[in-house]
Amino acid sequence: MEVHKILCACGSGVGCSLMLESNVQDWLKSHNKTNVEVLHATTTDVKPGDADLYVMSRDLGSFASSFPEESKVVLNDLVDANELNEKLSAAFSR
Repeated sequence: MEVHKILCACGSGVGCSLMLESNVQDWLKSHNKTNVEVLHATTTDVKPGDADLYVMSRDLGSFASSFPEESKVVLNDLVDANELNEKLSAAFSR
């Protein structure tokens, strides 16, 4: 899967999604992934096709039910760096 844009989403578009954006940017840097735009937003502003990959917490999984499975990274624990690493690595290798 070719990823050029990642959108991190949460219910309000500030707290969790901003933290996810920062963590995703750190992951991209550590994996030498360049030319990938990372943004954060509220779920009400996110639509299928807005990004190549969507990162969100488990409680928002139903919000993204219409998104293709391969375009979603759903995290059980937002602060678990190992889970983020595992799931982003899998998404980039599809």
